[in-house]
Amino acid sequence: DEYNKRGKARKFFDGLMQVLGIRRLVQSALDMSVPFRQGATMLSPRKIDVWLKGFRANLQSVLSPKKFERIMHEIRKDPDYHDMSKDNIVFNDLGSADPNLHNEDFRKSFIYKIPILSEPLKASNRSADAFLNVTRYEMYKKMRRVLEQKGLTRESDPLAFKHMGNFVMSMT
Repeated sequence: DEYNKRGKARKFFDGLMQVLGIRRLVQSALDMSVPFRQGATMLSPRKIDVWLKGFRANLQSVLSPKKFERIMHEIRKDPDYHDMSKDNIVFNDLGSADPNLHNEDFRKSFIYKIPILSEPLKASNRSADAFLNVTRYEMYKKMRRVLEQKGLTRESDPLAFKHMGNFVMSMT
């Protein structure tokens, strides 16, 4: 009977956490593994430079919202930024009203309204977004140079650039 009570209590608690959107939040809180999970495909001699730049941004952004904003400002002011968007590159932005720009699809949990709890969660999201955004940016620039060295331009072969953008997004 005692075992049954604990099982019911555990199910109730699990259900409550699921409904409030906390379970996924807690599971991914303070998660610094993005460079080693989603970035693992770039741990090769040909792409390690891209991975290192992303990892550096990841570490810099975890404790500094200003550094994250600076990184994003640099990406947005790049002359190729609009071409990147046309080629299906999506840059994550936790602060955006558009849920498609969020790295994780969390419901707006009340946890984000509790300062002592929200800051580590925001730091984790910021570091993940910094890694992903910088690696997408750097990989796009690197692959664009390769296409241009082959004599391709966005005007002459827009499909090649779309495929490149899709590839970059798949890799990250």
